[in-house]
Amino acid sequence: MPDFVVSSAIAGIDIKSGYTGTITQGAGQTVTVDAFSQAAGTFLGSDADITVNGNFTLTGGTFRSTSGTLTITGAFIHTGGTFTANGGTVLLNPTADQDLTLAAAGTTFNNLTIGVVGTPGLVAYWKFDELAGPTAADSSGNGNDGTYGNIGGGTLP
Repeated sequence: MPDFVVSSAIAGIDIKSGYTGTITQGAGQTVTVDAFSQAAGTFLGSDADITVNGNFTLTGGTFRSTSGTLTITGAFIHTGGTFTANGGTVLLNPTADQDLTLAAAGTTFNNLTIGVVGTPGLVAYWKFDELAGPTAADSSGNGNDGTYGNIGGGTLP
């Protein structure tokens, strides 16, 4: 299957199992979708922001995020495949209580920001740049350090 370029706002991206092609975000093109689901193939982000106004689900394939900001307002579910932040920021900014599911090896965050429902502004900012765990220091200045464990083969930069 041929590769194609995604740009602008679309209803959703649903990459089904069996797909072997590549979907590429156009350079400088902001992408906004209502939901993102990937079971196979490759998604390559560019330098512009990606906004998912709903759930982000990765069950297979390879997702390379934007080097800008990936904003997700729903659940982040990674149970298969490979997620790479591509040097960008991942902002989990829920509109309601949501799940963060990292059940597969291969989730790499460079800058992860998690918002709290009903709380305006930044609550915590974890860079995951510690050389040893299990504490992720809060770089926001709010003192909300996180604790991680059972990484299951994932890597911290």
